[in-house]
Amino acid sequence: SQELTSKRLRTAARLIKGEPCLVVAPIEAVMQRMAPPSVISAFTQTVRTGMVIEPASLLKKFIDAGYSREEMCEGRGQVCLRGGCIDIFP
Repeated sequence: SQELTSKRLRTAARLIKGEPCLVVAPIEAVMQRMAPPSVISAFTQTVRTGMVIEPASLLKKFIDAGYSREEMCEGRGQVCLRGGCIDIFP
């Protein structure tokens, strides 16, 4: 499912960054192939309060990562740009 894939990628990104986390998973889940760390890092974007980010470049990054651009976000994997605001449904 898209939700499970999203959770796996979030966990992988945390592990790649060296953030502390506890992973409890069945062996079948651990043995599944994932994208290499370099690919996960390339599609990881950290956004913090006060950061200035060009909306068009951030939107492109989401689309390149597989999000679908919509007029309004109503489900997982969707992103939309309205004025200078980006709505994301992870």
